Amino acid sequence: MKECEFIKECEMQAKFSLEEAKGVWIIFYCRGTKKEECALRKLKLKGKDVPSTLLPNGTHLPAPRVKNSE
Repeated sequence: MKECEFIKECEMQAKFSLEEAKGVWIIFYCRGTKKEECALRKLKLKGKDVPSTLLPNGTHLPAPRVKNSE
């Protein structure tokens, strides 16, 4: 199976600093059988913006917490 055509520019690449965590998504969604199901890819194919919190399975990461400056 060919890898996703958006893999090099994918928003998900910047979401995870831990390579092992990122690798799981890449194995299944970018290079695997779930490529057609990838929520990020579906938006890119439609020419739409990809929310920074969106994951390949369609769920969202929680918004970053803002530290209180007190």
